[in-house]
Amino acid sequence: MHTVRALAMSFLVILTMTGCGASETPEESQSPPIEETAFGETVGTLDKARAVEGTVMQQKEDIDQALQESEGH
Repeated sequence: MHTVRALAMSFLVILTMTGCGASETPEESQSPPIEETAFGETVGTLDKARAVEGTVMQQKEDIDQALQESEGH
Protein backbone atom coordinates (compact mmCIF):
# COMPACT_ATOMS: atom_id res chain seq x y z
CA MET A 1 0.00 0.00 0.00
CA HIS A 2 2.81 2.38 0.90
CA THR A 3 4.63 1.52 -2.33
CA VAL A 4 1.58 2.38 -4.45
CA ARG A 5 1.22 5.71 -2.70
CA ALA A 6 4.93 6.50 -3.18
CA LEU A 7 4.74 5.48 -6.85
CA ALA A 8 1.65 7.64 -7.41
CA MET A 9 3.30 10.60 -5.68
CA SER A 10 6.44 10.18 -7.81
CA PHE A 11 4.31 10.05 -10.93
CA LEU A 12 2.52 13.28 -9.96
CA VAL A 13 5.83 15.04 -9.26
CA ILE A 14 7.19 13.97 -12.66
CA LEU A 15 4.03 15.17 -14.41
CA THR A 16 4.21 18.50 -12.61
CA MET A 17 7.86 19.00 -13.48
CA THR A 18 7.37 18.19 -17.17
CA GLY A 19 4.30 20.41 -17.36
CA CYS A 20 6.22 23.48 -16.24
CA GLY A 21 8.56 23.59 -19.23
CA ALA A 22 8.01 26.04 -22.06
CA SER A 23 6.85 24.29 -25.22
CA GLU A 24 6.85 27.32 -27.52
CA THR A 25 9.54 29.72 -28.53
CA PRO A 26 9.01 33.35 -27.45
CA GLU A 27 8.11 34.38 -31.01
CA GLU A 28 5.31 31.79 -31.17
CA SER A 29 3.88 32.60 -27.75
CA GLN A 30 3.26 36.30 -28.43
CA SER A 31 -0.41 36.96 -28.92
CA PRO A 32 -1.69 39.45 -31.50
CA PRO A 33 -2.80 42.92 -30.45
CA ILE A 34 -6.31 42.88 -29.00
CA GLU A 35 -7.55 45.06 -31.87
CA GLU A 36 -6.82 42.20 -34.28
CA THR A 37 -8.84 39.64 -32.33
CA ALA A 38 -12.56 38.98 -32.03
CA PHE A 39 -12.60 41.19 -28.93
CA GLY A 40 -11.22 44.28 -30.69
CA GLU A 41 -14.59 45.90 -31.27
CA THR A 42 -15.68 45.27 -27.69
CA VAL A 43 -12.50 46.82 -26.31
CA GLY A 44 -13.05 49.86 -28.52
CA THR A 45 -16.58 50.22 -27.18
CA LEU A 46 -15.34 49.97 -23.60
CA ASP A 47 -12.70 52.62 -24.26
CA LYS A 48 -15.39 54.98 -25.59
CA ALA A 49 -17.55 54.31 -22.53
CA ARG A 50 -14.66 55.11 -20.21
CA ALA A 51 -14.02 58.35 -22.06
CA VAL A 52 -17.67 59.41 -21.66
CA GLU A 53 -17.78 58.40 -18.00
CA GLY A 54 -15.76 61.43 -16.91
CA THR A 55 -18.13 63.81 -18.68
CA VAL A 56 -21.21 62.15 -17.21
CA MET A 57 -19.77 62.20 -13.70
CA GLN A 58 -18.97 65.91 -14.02
CA GLN A 59 -22.54 66.60 -15.16
CA LYS A 60 -23.84 64.63 -12.17
CA GLU A 61 -21.68 66.64 -9.79
CA ASP A 62 -22.89 69.90 -11.35
CA ILE A 63 -26.52 68.83 -10.95
CA ASP A 64 -25.92 67.69 -7.34
CA GLN A 65 -24.29 71.03 -6.53
CA ALA A 66 -27.17 72.97 -8.16
CA LEU A 67 -29.70 70.95 -6.13
CA GLN A 68 -27.84 71.59 -2.88
CA GLU A 69 -27.69 75.32 -3.61
CA SER A 70 -31.40 75.44 -4.46
CA GLU A 71 -32.33 73.62 -1.26
CA GLY A 72 -30.22 75.97 0.82
CA HIS A 73 -31.96 79.13 -0.46
